[in-house]
Amino acid sequence: MLVLGIAIYSLAFLPHYSSKLATPDKAFVYLMVVECIAFISACSAIIMFLFYAIHPDPDFKQTCKRWFALTSSLFVLSILIPFSSALLCVTYPFASFVSSFDARQWKDPASSEHLPGEITVRQQMVGDAVRNHVIGYKKTDIVAALGESEDNGQFPDDRPDLAYRTGPRRDSAFQQGDEWLLIWLDDSQEMLRFEIVAISG
Repeated sequence: MLVLGIAIYSLAFLPHYSSKLATPDKAFVYLMVVECIAFISACSAIIMFLFYAIHPDPDFKQTCKRWFALTSSLFVLSILIPFSSALLCVTYPFASFVSSFDARQWKDPASSEHLPGEITVRQQMVGDAVRNHVIGYKKTDIVAALGESEDNGQFPDDRPDLAYRTGPRRDSAFQQGDEWLLIWLDDSQEMLRFEIVAISG
């Protein structure tokens, strides 16, 4: 049953992720594992429920009942754990840590341009850029590493102090719109918060 569940899951869902598997990061692998567990536990819970409903043996029914409770609980946990993690911590888009930050490559005008079948150069290193050149740094240090802000008034509401286009949005199959790294500063010009957001085109 476990092997069957993995096979069905792979046939149904892995083609959707095929373009991402070439550049996996820890967050994506974690998501794949959790989704596999959720799918397999859901299938197992359904099968145990059907066995419980149709099998005449009382002892076997009790076994099915225990396994149903176990697999359904596992399914609920596999849904709640990543959801609560997303609420408690900042998450990055998939494949944001493929490359180490390189200031020369980041500042190249072509670094945020679409690459057929791949994410952009900036998108591959934006995670490392944020962790090692944005968080805890002042505006002068950030600008020295990432370059001047590219905000041309696209963000009238809660306007960021610094904005950098990283490429086409990654959460859209048609890549309609742009992905941006937005940075807000405090009164001392030190990084206050950041967001990596997708803006519809």
